[in-house]
Amino acid sequence: MHWITGITLNNYRAFKSSYSTIEIPAGNHFLIYGENGSGKSSIYSAIKDFFNSSADTSKQFDVNYFSQIEGNDTGTIALKIAELDANKNVTAENPFVFGKPDTQSTHRIQSIKLANKVKGFLDYKRMLQTHFIQTLPNQSPNLFSLIVEDILADHLVNIKGYSGVSTSELLSEWKKIEIPMNENDARKRSFKIARNNMPDFESSLKELLTKVFSELRRIIQQYFDPKLEIDVRLSEIKFDWNTRKIIKELYLDVKYAGKAIPSYQTFINEARLSALAISIYLAALKTYPIAASELRVLFLDDIFIGLDTSNRVPLLKILKQEFMANGFQIFISTYDREWFEVARNWFEVEKCQFKYLEMYIEDNIDPTTPDYPVIILPVDNITKANEYFKAKRYPEAGYCLRKACESIVKNLLPDVYKVTTDGQVLTELDGLMNQLVKLYEESNIPKPPDLIDLIRIFKKLVLNPSSHNDFKSPLYRNEIRTTFELAEKLQNLPKIERRLVLKSGRILTINYPEHDYIMEIELVGNYFITEYNNQKHGSVVKYRIKKWSNHNIEFGKGNNGNINPLPQLKIDEIISQVRDLDEIFQGIHREIGGSPPIDLLNSVTVGRLGTLRDLLM
Repeated sequence: MHWITGITLNNYRAFKSSYSTIEIPAGNHFLIYGENGSGKSSIYSAIKDFFNSSADTSKQFDVNYFSQIEGNDTGTIALKIAELDANKNVTAENPFVFGKPDTQSTHRIQSIKLANKVKGFLDYKRMLQTHFIQTLPNQSPNLFSLIVEDILADHLVNIKGYSGVSTSELLSEWKKIEIPMNENDARKRSFKIARNNMPDFESSLKELLTKVFSELRRIIQQYFDPKLEIDVRLSEIKFDWNTRKIIKELYLDVKYAGKAIPSYQTFINEARLSALAISIYLAALKTYPIAASELRVLFLDDIFIGLDTSNRVPLLKILKQEFMANGFQIFISTYDREWFEVARNWFEVEKCQFKYLEMYIEDNIDPTTPDYPVIILPVDNITKANEYFKAKRYPEAGYCLRKACESIVKNLLPDVYKVTTDGQVLTELDGLMNQLVKLYEESNIPKPPDLIDLIRIFKKLVLNPSSHNDFKSPLYRNEIRTTFELAEKLQNLPKIERRLVLKSGRILTINYPEHDYIMEIELVGNYFITEYNNQKHGSVVKYRIKKWSNHNIEFGKGNNGNINPLPQLKIDEIISQVRDLDEIFQGIHREIGGSPPIDLLNSVTVGRLGTLRDLLM
């Protein structure tokens, strides 16, 4: 398996001069957040140009404009490509360069040229081509050029010729037909050969389309929308003697909920159109024949723009299950900050290995100096919030503080407090904060001084930042500073371990064999063991008396041989009441005499588990 493990850009597009190498750990994929204009798409273009230029020597290096003005017309794109073993350990690693002047280039080797044929680069503009091609009214767009001459250009087809069946690339075979026919000279031998080969080419193309669109239908119906049905219709490829042009037409036949949609590009909403477009490209990738050992890159730049929330997570599932699982290295870039965090959290929960990067525009005060990308490598959210705070970027600081506190509180909460009563996992900070307060209350541990006030301020500030009209006001700045105090206080809180040991309804026993007295009591509420500051204690719960035996007389009352069972009405009254443990022991000792033991927990047994005190050991 081959893997990109480093990217170095020098004087390429937004990247003036040399930037430090972006290291990607072996086996890791890459997720980038970049604000508009930060140079995020320059990374996409750099990797795409690197691969394209390996096969196309006419591809020009895009030198940074301001460097050119200053007289520096050189630059490089360098990728480190590693060979990995089955455990994703690096066995070999080499740098390859696409540069200007071209004499610096070292990347025109077979493995990189082969990776270029996979065509794993998709951005929002390219995605739109599937449905924003100009058409006549009530007509679907003709996708022949897009699909045959672009998306499937390097796919292999089996062409029947005079010498039998040969396997070659689709675009190469198409050009053998299109170029002679466009010369429009029926007297030429090449024209006649091309015209005669049209049926065989068409047959081979249909075979390939059947394979690709079968995969496309599976992707759409499995991940996106089972109501959306897609088929492909290829018109007969022939030469029109009237127009003196080749007829080359390929259309999509689209049904939704079983109904045919003639001009789907105007009927289907943008989210479904985007899902369809993405599925076309991904189906083409899935069906391209390349060995698992080769380098396979899939880079998606801002394609989430057209997808609604309900279709974004399915795309992440496709990437994981269909591509990561099959050896593709995934690159994703987006300018949507919220979606970046959603994707990041999703990949972390799914245990996908990702490198994360954030890009911003350098805020250059000098009006004569252009802005350049600022790359921020992953750091903890508190550190990041501090950097934003120093830069007076208070909303970003507040956002990072929220994420930091979210992580800290999750770590402070025992697992049982991370879910709601109906089993839903808590992810929102507001709910997590409420659970933290509840944990202190239910554990009978005094809440840290000022914690409640700090949480109240924090909720007002970070959970409802829209309540502030001026993000740069001194008031907002001071509240952000207060939130740093909360984060610090949370970080310094000792963790409360609280585990459930006995469920509500469990029967416990109080036994005085020397008095021939035994009582069964029922837990009313779950019994937890709480550990805090190296000390353990059981939760304070209520109990209900189930029954007792006094000198073998059930529900017997009295002593000194004068013991009689209580009336049933009195028994019903006693067993219906809920009491604390001290109250129960006081009642017992009124019958048998003496005082209750100092350690009540040591006098209550839980079957084979021993006493309540034993549970704390």
